[in-house]
Amino acid sequence: MSTAQGFLFFLLLLGVAAAGLRLLSRTTPTVPYPVLLAVGGVLIGLVPGLSLPPIGPDLILLAFVPGLVFEASLSQDLGELRRRILPISLLATVGVFATVLLIAALSHFFLRLDWASGFLLGAIVAATDPIAVVGILRQLRAPKGLEAILDGESLFNDGTGVAIFAAVLGTIVSGHPSLLDASVRFVLVTLGGIVIGLGVGAVGVLLVRRVKEAELEMYDYRFDPKTIKGKPGQKVTLELKNEGKTEHNLTIDSQHIDKDVEKGEDAKVAVTLPKSGAIHFYCSYHKTKGMAGSLSVG
Repeated sequence: MSTAQGFLFFLLLLGVAAAGLRLLSRTTPTVPYPVLLAVGGVLIGLVPGLSLPPIGPDLILLAFVPGLVFEASLSQDLGELRRRILPISLLATVGVFATVLLIAALSHFFLRLDWASGFLLGAIVAATDPIAVVGILRQLRAPKGLEAILDGESLFNDGTGVAIFAAVLGTIVSGHPSLLDASVRFVLVTLGGIVIGLGVGAVGVLLVRRVKEAELEMYDYRFDPKTIKGKPGQKVTLELKNEGKTEHNLTIDSQHIDKDVEKGEDAKVAVTLPKSGAIHFYCSYHKTKGMAGSLSVG
């Protein structure tokens, strides 16, 4: 089997495995879908004779990571993020630094690595991704604030981890590793990343706002209103009628509601307004696939 044939076979196997694991996750809700994906990826890697083209770190950092971070930022609850900014900031900065230092110390004293290599190892593993934990918290209907802290911290700790890794690797490659040199490199990488990130982010927002083609949008249409306002404690019912050929989706992050409504079905969701007196939600469908229906609030 040639490399090209092996890669095509890998993509086909990956698609079939992802679809099968998604169906399996619905029958076993106690096991998060990302955990099943990780297990499936390990099993695919064990397939004998599967040859893949080399994938370098530049491809991962420049092609895959930005898309994942962009998708994660779109799903953030900005209200909860602002309210929890202090613990999120501490965990994404002080928490990551403390983890790097702890791993460096353990690897130095127990694995006999030099301090530079220990810090490099710490920078690699310090930035955790709690997506499976967040999935379990949503199933258990844990406090929204806890979920927001984990989501926000996982979004920002990647930047801290990458900056520390680049700084430590740079000072090692220089041939004269030192804490001062690594600190200077960290500051430069952080400031440069902030400036470039703000610029690219602003351009990205402008482009997303101008996108009109259905094939390029995440959803063709979103029902209004996007916010329900009333008195705290007031009970509100959302009724969604699906008269189209494929499913609608109704999501209320603050209420842990993510409901798919199949074609020809109706759905009612009762919610209670929180202390803020407002609930943000969105309902989407693909009009290019023959969707029709209505959303009423009462």
